Amino acid sequence: MFSCRRPLSRLVESQSFRRPGYRVFLALFVLFLLVSMHGVTWTPFYTYRGLDFQNLHAYFHGYADPLGRPMVYPPPMIWMMSWCRGIPYYAANLYWEFAIVMLTFLGTWIVSTFDRRRSAFSWMVWALLLFQLPMVYAVERGNNDAWVIPVFTLASALVLHRKIFTAGLFFAAACWLKVYPVVPCVLLLAIFVLDPELRRRYFWKLLAGLGVGGVGIGLIFWPESWTYVTETLPAYAKEHRLLIVSSHSLFRRWPSLFLKVPILLLWGTMFHRMFRKDPLFVFTAGLAISTFFQDSSNDYSLITAYPFLFVLMNRMLKPGIDWRRFGWLVFSFWVFIGDRTPVAWLFHSRGAIFVHVIWFLTFPFFMKRELDEVMWSPYSFSYPADSVRVSAPAGGPSAGGLDRQAVV
Repeated sequence: MFSCRRPLSRLVESQSFRRPGYRVFLALFVLFLLVSMHGVTWTPFYTYRGLDFQNLHAYFHGYADPLGRPMVYPPPMIWMMSWCRGIPYYAANLYWEFAIVMLTFLGTWIVSTFDRRRSAFSWMVWALLLFQLPMVYAVERGNNDAWVIPVFTLASALVLHRKIFTAGLFFAAACWLKVYPVVPCVLLLAIFVLDPELRRRYFWKLLAGLGVGGVGIGLIFWPESWTYVTETLPAYAKEHRLLIVSSHSLFRRWPSLFLKVPILLLWGTMFHRMFRKDPLFVFTAGLAISTFFQDSSNDYSLITAYPFLFVLMNRMLKPGIDWRRFGWLVFSFWVFIGDRTPVAWLFHSRGAIFVHVIWFLTFPFFMKRELDEVMWSPYSFSYPADSVRVSAPAGGPSAGGLDRQAVV
């Protein structure tokens, strides 16, 4: 049986925990997460659990959707959910609720294997995210965004292991499961194009993987895949949906491009600056922000940010943290999992989006100051000439920036 005594005892005995400032920030952060649990009250609970899951369950069992909804999911997602065929609804929904949590954990665990600062205590704090609005909302609706998390993070892991073509196949699979992974994939392609060394070594492999994966999956599910791209997706995009407290789209329709495009350019610039040094941050952050660029995004989709929040917490909640970094940490977590009540009181149903916009426009400038303190890791994309190791920043481990494939 898992016991929390050991990680807690290690934390208490560590020199960093004995620093009064660190203990204060740690306690305040846990308190913030506990208070944020009140945000689940903004979940628009339906009369029964699994409203979104029922749409798929009805499809596989040949009965009409209770709300008359069409089947709008892409063919690969429908296939991924075909396991529920022949299982009674309430039992299948219970299984899927458990799977949502486990798939989110799996995607975060994949990311954690590349994070040197991970610890059992980090997981204990991360577990508090399971009781926040995005996860509660996702479980209540039986949402299927959870499939994207392990597929996308596995693709990211393959990039970190320099298996670029195979990574492209999995990135393409993630884009076929949901549309929004296209956002980080486009940003990643832009990074590889703008960096001469990345372009020479990896761009064409990544592009080939995306192309082969995208076309291959489309052919496997032909002609349903063609119908989805040419008919289902455009019709779904034209539907008018209410924007409520528990949604987070950066506005809608073509006027929203005046906001979305500058934000993408700003974040793309930040990702380009950071990728060589901290690709793990770039991958997880790219997935985390991607759902904001859809015309309709409910907060259950924000479970895709959980790997990013794990990485961000380990990057910032550490010895030496000050009030400025702590403020940015709390602000960033609030954007994804925080209680919407204060801004809903002030700005009604769309109050949170104004805070989101402020965060999107300012966070890259904060990270610009933090970039010099990011330590190199064995998975960083640096290119030492003649296999000479790159020295790490002051205080960091030596030779952390070695690109293992750069050795001739």
